[in-house]
Amino acid sequence: MAGDCPGKTRIEDVDVFIHEPNDNDGTTTVHIDIEHPLIAEILDGTSTFCGAKGGGAFIGLKTEQADTAEEIAANLRLNNPQDTTNDDN
Repeated sequence: MAGDCPGKTRIEDVDVFIHEPNDNDGTTTVHIDIEHPLIAEILDGTSTFCGAKGGGAFIGLKTEQADTAEEIAANLRLNNPQDTTNDDN
């Protein structure tokens, strides 16, 4: 994973948890929760895939999910002109 670099737009304040089985909430398998409304909007309840790469992980997106992600990234850049990580210059 390359950190901040051209082609990436940061999503701030994403909560990530290792969720272990417990009786309090009925969780029966260990999994990773990524909690943020923009992530939920991109994935929109549709299954996808993930993998590990160079010190991090990625979520692969289907075409409709990728289109939504690109729209969200464009809006994030419009609302945060200081974010230049996606500049091609």
